[in-house]
Amino acid sequence: MRTAMNRRQLLRMLGATAALSAGGGLAGCAARGGKDADVIVLGAGISGLYSAMLLEEAGFRVLVVEADRRTGGRIFTLDTVDGRPEAGGFEVGPMYARVLAQVERFGLGLHGWLGESIRYALHVGDRLMPASAWSAAQENRLAGEFRARPPFTLASALLPESSPLPGLESWLEPEVASRWDRPYGDYLREQGADEAALALLSVGLAADEIDQMSLLWILRQQKVREFSRDAGRLQFIDGGMSRLVDAMQGSLHGDLELGCPVEAIGSDAQGVEVRCGGGRRLRADFAVSSLPLTALRRIAVHPGLPERQRAAVENIPYGHGTSVFLPVREPYWEEDGLPPSIWSDGMLPRVMKWQSQAGEYLWVYLSGIANDFCRNNPDDVVLEKVMAELYRIRPSMQGRVEPGAIMCWSKHPWLHGTFAYRGPGDVRRYGAAASTPHGRVHFAGEHTSVLSMGLEGAMESAERAAFEVLERVS
Repeated sequence: MRTAMNRRQLLRMLGATAALSAGGGLAGCAARGGKDADVIVLGAGISGLYSAMLLEEAGFRVLVVEADRRTGGRIFTLDTVDGRPEAGGFEVGPMYARVLAQVERFGLGLHGWLGESIRYALHVGDRLMPASAWSAAQENRLAGEFRARPPFTLASALLPESSPLPGLESWLEPEVASRWDRPYGDYLREQGADEAALALLSVGLAADEIDQMSLLWILRQQKVREFSRDAGRLQFIDGGMSRLVDAMQGSLHGDLELGCPVEAIGSDAQGVEVRCGGGRRLRADFAVSSLPLTALRRIAVHPGLPERQRAAVENIPYGHGTSVFLPVREPYWEEDGLPPSIWSDGMLPRVMKWQSQAGEYLWVYLSGIANDFCRNNPDDVVLEKVMAELYRIRPSMQGRVEPGAIMCWSKHPWLHGTFAYRGPGDVRRYGAAASTPHGRVHFAGEHTSVLSMGLEGAMESAERAAFEVLERVS
């Protein structure tokens, strides 16, 4: 198991580049007309940028290519929107050692949670009510001991008191997967959840249906939360998470090419060739792909990936998510006396009153099946529908909440979704195949992480990919 690699450890390996200069890869590329870099990094999200930083610190000449016109991938602070909301990843967990190291390195500030904690009014069966009214509500169709529980607490109540996974990495162990890699819904039914409970438990999931999610993936998430529980609190980067991306990008010495979508990746004994839009060809000794699987599956790879790895790339599912950010002009909750945020089994699963350094706003997050309307309609139609539904279910918002910005990751031209998860049987079928090097191509990205999830997982994967390249030339 590898831990975070510090700068001193990387610099000790600078001598590895001497082996690269003497190796056949460099000579082979020269014979084909030279090379554009030692390593080409595909994708300028946080895993791609961190891969490039680590490789540059080890002495490699690195070229980063990115299909989008901006860096950051699924990190995107909306600097021009009221409240400066985060359209993607936004939090720094207490166990995010790699992220925190870069925050310190670049002198970025951190702050804790701002404002009051999120308090939900419930909207179930098309009735808006305080959580205190739930247990006696006619709309509450739960049975027995479940009836007294607010629906947003059901999932944690039905899981084991502690995750049965022995360690953070054990979700990939075959004996663990053979026991737990099965439909999440089947497990919930075994714990006594009926169809009414399952309907509420489906709200907010990444998957469209509860049986499309592996129980093992849920237990992995639980294990990560347990590992972090006593380590400290969530923090947020001053000015927004994109400030970290800006700093990482600014630290690079090599070229960064935006608006350069990759169409094909070739690898042989002499090196790699990356073909971009417009027919441009880039050559290097190695490549690191930090592209999400949703993008990689649209790229021709030659020679083709081994069957298990190809199946993993094509079939590992991604969640769908749309964020709608709405400026709050007046405190509508003072008008109706209900908590500011809403948990709903309707078309708007989570409506959260959010406080940032730049102001207050509502964050409406539509994931899973609730996102179906978003991914199949233009953004202006989605925004109009969201506003109409909010005003309908909570009239006090009229005149006090206004249309704002929308970000639908499902329709993003290069990302096509939010984050990878695992369906039933996926871990048993694919294991860690998505991260296996293929010729001279190595793979990073949060979907290939083992110990961590989220932003820390993305950086963990970048560290592993950089190590792999270093080891090949040492």
